Amino acid sequence: MAEKQSILIVEDDLDLAEMLNAYFRVQGYDVLTAAWGEDAVRISQENTPDIVLLDIRLPDIDGYEVCRRMRTQRRTENLPIIFLTERRDRIDKLQGLELGVVDYITKPFDIQELRLRVRNALRRASLESLVNPVTGLPEGKLVDEQLDKLVKATGWTLLAISVQGIGSFREMYGFVAADDVLRAVSLMINNIVKEIGGEEDFVGYMKNLGLPHPRKIDVAVPANLRCGRPQHDQTEDIDPSWAPLTYTFGGVWEIAPQALEEAAGKVLIVDVREPDEYAGALGHIPGSSPVPLGELELRAAEIARDARPIVTVCRSGARSAQAVAILQRAGFRNVANLAGGMLRWRAEGHAVEGGRE
Repeated sequence: MAEKQSILIVEDDLDLAEMLNAYFRVQGYDVLTAAWGEDAVRISQENTPDIVLLDIRLPDIDGYEVCRRMRTQRRTENLPIIFLTERRDRIDKLQGLELGVVDYITKPFDIQELRLRVRNALRRASLESLVNPVTGLPEGKLVDEQLDKLVKATGWTLLAISVQGIGSFREMYGFVAADDVLRAVSLMINNIVKEIGGEEDFVGYMKNLGLPHPRKIDVAVPANLRCGRPQHDQTEDIDPSWAPLTYTFGGVWEIAPQALEEAAGKVLIVDVREPDEYAGALGHIPGSSPVPLGELELRAAEIARDARPIVTVCRSGARSAQAVAILQRAGFRNVANLAGGMLRWRAEGHAVEGGRE
């Protein structure tokens, strides 16, 4: 099954945002939503989507400024953006096109037309992005083609290399420094292959190993999938049977909101946001315990050491990924991060206490 494509919907009309959220989820997309421009910029850096539907009129900064900021960031500089707006003036459209938006649709719009425009924009983007902009390595369809050849052939070896802890490094030193690390590692690998490899050797970039092939690879070359892991990797320490978990490229176990809701009562939920956030607009998950990230290391002893797994929560999933590492250092064994944080939890319609509609 192919990896789902993701859409970030930036719209302050909550009824329209909810309708678009529900519609595109039914169409098979993963959907993130934001009602404020600042939130949209932050989400696009933390969980970069495949496409953005962006309203021009927003409560804080307008859509033009959101687009302008996205275009200045390496991760989103080529991200396809479609403007949704009530403005019909030629000057407004020209201003958007100057910022590099790929399409412009005025309200009220036909939802089927919007779906087709999104599909076409994603197809154009996929044809352009055959090389990863950070590592410079082939990705996407080029990697798929190579893997298809391998699983049908014999006499080959696959080496899967991941950079452990890159997520925590990114949180501490920023996206630019983390990208520089990935670029340097990719350059070293390429140079080694050129020096001692053959003409048939191939180096590519697999995004989060989120392709349909790894199960086949796991059967064909299980030993290679162990290469590069520390001797005492946390993937061996945790018991993921308590819930369906995903091991991220940053080295953190994550649980999806739906899976967490189904495990309610069987897990301990630790919310690491600041007190004003915990009681703020997004609300909090019923039964969660607030322990701010800055206090977590000192207050780890307050957390119950029973048989229950721990799930850490924050606004978007970035700080709570750090919390996972802190709790593991404190000796907690079964710890996972809530994927997408409270933003995704709310967007998917799960229960909250407090907050504003």
